[in-house]
Amino acid sequence: MSYYILNDLEPKNFFKWFGAISQIPRGSGNEREIMDFIMDFAVRRGYPCERDSAGNVFVTVSGTPGYEHEPPVLLQAHVDMVWEKKEDVVFDFETEPLRLKIQNDRLMAEGTSLGADNAVGVATMLALADSHNIVHPPLELLFTVEEEIGLIGIRKFDMSRIRARRMLNMDCGSIDTICVSSAGSVRFELSQNYSVYNLPEGYRGLELKIGGGRGGHSAIMINKGRMCAVNSLAALIQSSSDHCLLASLSVTGSAILDNCSAVLALPENRYDEILSEMIRNFEIIKALYAEADPDIYLSLEAVETKELHVLSAEISKDLISILGILRTGPYRHNAANPDDVITSASITGLSLDKGSFHMTCVIRSSSDIDADNLFHNFRSIAEKFGLHTHLSDRYPGWPEKMDSGFRDLFRQAYVKMTGREPIYERIHGGVEIGIIAGAIPDMDAVGYAPTSHGAHTADEYLLISTVQPFWDVLTDVLSKKEKT
Repeated sequence: MSYYILNDLEPKNFFKWFGAISQIPRGSGNEREIMDFIMDFAVRRGYPCERDSAGNVFVTVSGTPGYEHEPPVLLQAHVDMVWEKKEDVVFDFETEPLRLKIQNDRLMAEGTSLGADNAVGVATMLALADSHNIVHPPLELLFTVEEEIGLIGIRKFDMSRIRARRMLNMDCGSIDTICVSSAGSVRFELSQNYSVYNLPEGYRGLELKIGGGRGGHSAIMINKGRMCAVNSLAALIQSSSDHCLLASLSVTGSAILDNCSAVLALPENRYDEILSEMIRNFEIIKALYAEADPDIYLSLEAVETKELHVLSAEISKDLISILGILRTGPYRHNAANPDDVITSASITGLSLDKGSFHMTCVIRSSSDIDADNLFHNFRSIAEKFGLHTHLSDRYPGWPEKMDSGFRDLFRQAYVKMTGREPIYERIHGGVEIGIIAGAIPDMDAVGYAPTSHGAHTADEYLLISTVQPFWDVLTDVLSKKEKT
């Protein structure tokens, strides 16, 4: 059992439980075994616990002597992990324990994701509840399911169970970084079914591909200036859209879209002229992305027109316009720190096949009002072009509190440990704090964790040397009594 390699690491109780849960398969939707383990853990120690219909587990731990009547603290983490492995690795995530290894200062898994996202939080909660020498106020431990597939479990939890008004989430932040806000999400779909027609005489078919972008997470990489292939394709053909008849559209990926293909028809008497214009436009686009996306490419290939069915000229022009208007990228920055994105939008999916058009989009914002406003703008534009809009999902953001006593405790503990100020992070991705803060507006929340990298990849690792400092900061915070 590879988790024995953790035996000599500090803090021992943290790594003991990190190793134990790494032996239990826990993909999204496959959390029953890990939740049985946590329930058994709580029952054996006499802690009140319950599992709700969604599978979330809520455990309460009394305060240590002298802290019984202190205000409680909520610690929250999701138990599911993303299952990723390298192509040449044979591994069954549903039955096999992770094969842990240590490489210098990195705790990793052999050929697979480690699941530090969010085993770090789960192990911390179990270690605190199992400890006999750490003072702390009453603790509420909330273990949630199906976070990685849309924050599903947390949205089904009965928030009235929570008494605490101070909260730590360990799915964001790092050893030098305290997370103070996160983005909410509005996901929507645009769709329409159109009539298609046989290709008129005098037209030639063309398959146009633009790709080679770096892509990347459409939340945390949205401010890196990377190309959205859909927007670039629209820019490529916008000036010729009066003459284009669309047949199909497709993309690959679901983050910042790095490849987009279109099959279209062009009038034969202007074919060479339009192709030359597309090539010129691409050179301009390529220059725009020379630093952020240096490897983008354009492919133009003739296609057989015998079986080609196309949209009308008017609808084709409208759809090309939509692909350019609904821009992937930041829409509002933090004026005090321009690197922080407040609001962004992304096209996450696109298809046109046999007249059926479908586009998926997401708006992210730490300001729910800003997100709603942008969604209404997009919906108005889409409806003017005759598209149906369907709001498929949404969850609130976690806005930053200017006056946060809990954040101040973490700051003080960090400064005492390091002699320097922490970095405050406002993440543009979604975390479960947003759901809790949306239901409990006076929740004073903080995100803090040891440092890990490569989440959701087979290269994921946890920096071992950051776990003890994280533990020291956390236990220092928990030892502080409320001033009277």
